[in-house]
Amino acid sequence: MREASIRLTEADAPRAALPLDLRAIRERLEAEGGGVQAVHASAALELRVEVLVSPGPGTLRMERGDAVYFVLDGQGLLGSEEGEPLDLVAGEAVIVPAGVRHVLFANPRLSLLVTTAPGWRPVAPLAVCRPF
Repeated sequence: MREASIRLTEADAPRAALPLDLRAIRERLEAEGGGVQAVHASAALELRVEVLVSPGPGTLRMERGDAVYFVLDGQGLLGSEEGEPLDLVAGEAVIVPAGVRHVLFANPRLSLLVTTAPGWRPVAPLAVCRPF
């Protein structure tokens, strides 16, 4: 999985609406076998496209702020320490509150638009988490 990012400084920040070609980003990441690309980062918000492909381990996550996962394409599962795993399908979204440890799995592919506070990092190595 490859991670790419775009970081803007205040001087680089657009003064008008900034269009994002999410379909092209998703298709490129899918062709590369999965990955992450940050498409916007500011002091208050990070927006990224993630493509997860199975078989593969999940990533244990814990965001500093609330996270919104919007499913662009495919399907998968979101599991957390609290409650039952949630099915994720295209067109749906889920909000995970700040500080909740959770893990995502693709079945067989899951493309997401993710909004979080800046500075997302996995909590544990990929090999630690397995499907429920």
